[in-house]
Amino acid sequence: MDAHLLLSTLLSFCVLVTSTQMIEKPPPVFAEIKDPNLQDISGVEIDLDVYQLNILSGMRDIPNLKQYNKLNILYLNSASLENPGTPLHNLLPEGITQLTVTSQMITVYPDASGLPNLTSLYLDNCNLQNSNDLDQNRLPPNLQLFSLAKNQLTSIPDLNQMGKLKYLFLQENKIKQDSGTVRLPNSLRNLDLNGNRYSGLPDLSSLPTLHSLRIQNNSIQEVNAVKLPSSLKDLYLDQNPLHSLPNLQRLENLQYLYASGCRIVDSTAPLSELLPASLKSVTLNQNDITKLPDLQGEHFI
Repeated sequence: MDAHLLLSTLLSFCVLVTSTQMIEKPPPVFAEIKDPNLQDISGVEIDLDVYQLNILSGMRDIPNLKQYNKLNILYLNSASLENPGTPLHNLLPEGITQLTVTSQMITVYPDASGLPNLTSLYLDNCNLQNSNDLDQNRLPPNLQLFSLAKNQLTSIPDLNQMGKLKYLFLQENKIKQDSGTVRLPNSLRNLDLNGNRYSGLPDLSSLPTLHSLRIQNNSIQEVNAVKLPSSLKDLYLDQNPLHSLPNLQRLENLQYLYASGCRIVDSTAPLSELLPASLKSVTLNQNDITKLPDLQGEHFI
């Protein structure tokens, strides 16, 4: 057989095999149960290969799903769901990577320490009130994303031992001024404190890899940049009564600043004396600025 013909045949065969393999690979199995009156899912038929399972029901207890070995993502929303009486690893498969539990009846942090593959845990819109009740030893050891949005917390929980945590979402709680430096891991990159009750910035200077801080919709009147880490790249200050543009020059890596709706008035100083040279974009919509700021020395992209 001609060498060129043989090569062409082999290439065609490889493409055919690859295409066949791609076609034969089944998509992840998704299942959704929506029944606000449902109390028990034992009678509901669920594919054993389910990858993502969303349950909106009236259940009081987290169901036992240990048999679903391929389950990776679980979403549980029930107005009646109560505090689990057993560690979650007794109810859920070890391979689960993302868990969302939403219920106003949840008042205790569940024990998820036995789920080594769980990297994302959402306990949003529950009724968690006391940050001091959070035992870090009950959290997944490899947790990277932790969301406690829309609870009743009054302080940032101590998560200093969670060395792999990168994202912490605490928006729409009742968090007030923290005394001293917050106890968060050096690994943290993204912190959301939007919609809380701060009157001043918390001391986050000990977080060497923090890249993004959202602290909009609080009651902050003054921004002391000394409390912010120099690693910060994105800073969201919208809807705080600042009245003047803060001096952020020491934030040498800051790239994006958002300060809309802050009642900021005209600045007498050029922006180059207030903002770092690293800044790429600043948003100052809905303020009390009446003239174009002095942009001399700035180089926004």
